[in-house]
Amino acid sequence: MNKLTKTRYIVTKVILVILNAAAVLGFMASVSLLYSNANFKAGFTNLNTEVYEDSPLFMAQFSKDVQYVFDYIEYKDVFETDGKFDPDKVIFSVSEGPNGDTQFTVQDIIVTARRRGYYLDENYQVLVIPDIVTSNDESTYTINWTAYAQSREITEPADEFVTIDELIMEVLTRLSKYYAAYDRLIAKPSNFAFRVEYGSDVFTNNRALSAHNVDQFGRYAVCTGDSLVIQNNLINSPVNLGYLFESSKYNTAGLVNKAAYVAVDTSYQAEDVYKTEAAKYALEREAYFKELLAVTISIFVIAVTLVLLVILAVRSRDNIEELSLFKGYKGSFEGRIFACALAIIVLLYLTENVFKRMLHIYLPYESWAFAERVTGYGCIYACVAATTLSILQSALAGNLWKCSLIHRLFDKLDRYIDENSFNKRSTLCIVGVIVFELLISIVIVVLFVKERTLMGRFIAIAVILLGVIGNIVMILWALKKSGQLDKIAVAISEMADGKTSYQLSVDEFDGKEEKIAENLNSLSAGLDKAINEKVKSERMKADLITNVSHDIKTPLTSIINYVDLIKREQPTDPKICEYLEVLDQKSQHLKHLTEDLVEASKVSSGNVNLQIMDIDFVEMVQQANGEFEEKFATRGLTIVPSYPTDSSGAIRPLMIKADGASLWRVLENLYNNAFKYALEHSRVYVDMQRCEDGRAEFVMKNISARALNIGVDELTERFVRGDVSRTTEGSGLGLSIATSLTRLQGGSFSIQIDGDLFKAIVRI
Repeated sequence: MNKLTKTRYIVTKVILVILNAAAVLGFMASVSLLYSNANFKAGFTNLNTEVYEDSPLFMAQFSKDVQYVFDYIEYKDVFETDGKFDPDKVIFSVSEGPNGDTQFTVQDIIVTARRRGYYLDENYQVLVIPDIVTSNDESTYTINWTAYAQSREITEPADEFVTIDELIMEVLTRLSKYYAAYDRLIAKPSNFAFRVEYGSDVFTNNRALSAHNVDQFGRYAVCTGDSLVIQNNLINSPVNLGYLFESSKYNTAGLVNKAAYVAVDTSYQAEDVYKTEAAKYALEREAYFKELLAVTISIFVIAVTLVLLVILAVRSRDNIEELSLFKGYKGSFEGRIFACALAIIVLLYLTENVFKRMLHIYLPYESWAFAERVTGYGCIYACVAATTLSILQSALAGNLWKCSLIHRLFDKLDRYIDENSFNKRSTLCIVGVIVFELLISIVIVVLFVKERTLMGRFIAIAVILLGVIGNIVMILWALKKSGQLDKIAVAISEMADGKTSYQLSVDEFDGKEEKIAENLNSLSAGLDKAINEKVKSERMKADLITNVSHDIKTPLTSIINYVDLIKREQPTDPKICEYLEVLDQKSQHLKHLTEDLVEASKVSSGNVNLQIMDIDFVEMVQQANGEFEEKFATRGLTIVPSYPTDSSGAIRPLMIKADGASLWRVLENLYNNAFKYALEHSRVYVDMQRCEDGRAEFVMKNISARALNIGVDELTERFVRGDVSRTTEGSGLGLSIATSLTRLQGGSFSIQIDGDLFKAIVRI
């Protein structure tokens, strides 16, 4: 990766990260502005041709003004005289027992309320100054009457008696409603007009309003005494109008001539809340469209930058280690998750203690909670997005699982187990399973016995599932290990059967079994190599013997022929005759040796053509005894045969399947071996019988003339004779050839030595 490509990668990634962060900030700001917009919750429906008069804001103000109308009607006579507020108007009368009755005017209530810490704020809400209000006066009074209630509802005897604080709160509550309604509808110019008629009692703030022109005001509602339907041209019917109209104290029984007309002049001639809200609504509606567009664009940019960052990571996966902006991508998966959680906690703490105070400076009170949530979500998004991209980068580089703490823990555990014996590993596994099962069982019992909540039950079920999953994992692990051991056992069996080239797939193993598989493969390769080298060496020796024998055979034939020609000349010199005799003996011995070498080479390489046929083994042994009887007599050896007989004592044939020439060579070598090495003037025993397994057995026994100072196995090796000095003229190949020829015919050849007793056994 050249420097230019790396620089381009870094610049591209930085630009995408900055764009993503800017889009997130834009999204947070746009959502916050949307939340504080008066048209919030209207959604895309707010983008149509809706006007302020068709908005929920208009209906809310209209319903509020309807309430003001009937609050004013309810308390007009209580606090006014001749249409003007009268502070000297008596509000209630109380009895003080022997001291007589006391009347309280509006002014008395105001003065007493001030002294006790009660007041009305700019919105005419009753408030109390806690440090000033006096509540030590627990004197109670009996109410005679009140101007705002014709009768009091008494459910218990104690309800007849009230304290001065209770009376003050009663009056101030009604006074606050009167002030709010009067200020809103009477004292100041208003686009809201009303006319309420209860017979001769008429209440209005606009005398031009009547049943004939109410529909000319723009938006209106009419409620009459003879209909349940509220006539209106509003988006929703003002349901509180009918209720308040019927529940007024002026609505006496049997009154029919009654009606309520409420309307809003939508030309907004007066400077009031309707005109202000209409202008504000138009501006906020335009801003709402822009804010929705900003939110949409921000979401699009966030999605596009994230996709581009992923694509950038995928395209650079082959060089991700070199191109990475942050070299921490090799950190553990769990460490990055923990760092993400820690960063979220820190940022949320800063949001709670720092950021939200800054938000309070710029945003209205009703938007604080939402803005705080948006800020918190933004912090969470930043941490989660950065961590996710880092994890993706590690996954593409192939380091996610390799660098995880769980992988390292299991790797250390595997190494610890691999370094110990199978017995210790089995013990650790059994102990681990028992501890796991006990912990799971204890947790399940505790949760089911002590936890009665639904969440506790869910946790118990989750623990049960964890236990089931854990058991499945352990069973699968045990099956995997047993399968690996079975494969190893099969490999050992195959190698024991002679398949030394058998190899295991090491990828199918792990842990200690992997090392065993590798060792078996190395052992198999070593054995196969050793056998191949041995076979190669034997083949080379056989080829060498054959070639040398053929090379010797030609001059040896010439020597034998010339010796024979000289003998025919009948030399008279005794020394020459002696020399010729030695030369003749040695040349004949060398001839026999070369013939034995060639035959041994053929037998060892399996290059012998066998003609298996039915042969009478007894007849062949009898023939051998006859041929070697005269030769044995020269050394005083006597052949003592023992043949299988029938019930009459006659010799019984012993039929076998063998190659006649090869079997005769086996017998010939045994007899020659006995002639050479048997003790002179001793007996040579030849026994024959049929074995229980159906094979024919030939046994030759004799006493050795010399000490048998070598092992049984060595006697059947090539060029080995019974004595080390090699004083005889044997080639040392007789028993080796006999062994090989017997095995080629499917038989067995063995030798037993007991002191000086030599015993050769042939089964075929």
